[in-house]
Amino acid sequence: SDQALCDRFTGIMADFTAYMAKHLPDDVVAKLKELRSQQNTELANIIYDTMFANQEAAARRNVPSCQDTGVLQFWLKCGTNFPYINELEGLLKEAVVQATFA
Repeated sequence: SDQALCDRFTGIMADFTAYMAKHLPDDVVAKLKELRSQQNTELANIIYDTMFANQEAAARRNVPSCQDTGVLQFWLKCGTNFPYINELEGLLKEAVVQATFA
């Protein structure tokens, strides 16, 4: 049914949002490690070490990490005939609510 598909979409996006709040993408982690290795000041090293410790704690405790301002942006690509195009904004808002409570 339409409602079942909307619920499934919302659930998938909620799971994705919750995961991304706790884990940085592999390419981002690799770049941060690369940048950390190039630092030659104590303060810069402390900042990078703190970022890595924050990511480890988030994964270990299963809680969101402190990554930035907390503003979520979704970039979606779908055709004009996508059956739920008019519901996407509401579905994504609901996904964020579900992810927040999860």
